[in-house]
Amino acid sequence: MSNIINAIYNLVTDFVNDLNRENHGLNRANQMGEALEEWVKDLFANTLRTQNEQQRLA
Repeated sequence: MSNIINAIYNLVTDFVNDLNRENHGLNRANQMGEALEEWVKDLFANTLRTQNEQQRLA
């Protein structure tokens, strides 16, 4: 489990601003919300640049 300081450190040192906006929701707001949620999860897990979905979920 990570904490907020590690997440901020990951944000500053390895900034990635491309959100993955897949068509899972019915409207654009839902799509952007899901993309932001996944980005924040990756930020806390330090998996911003991980391409393998299994490694991200682990």
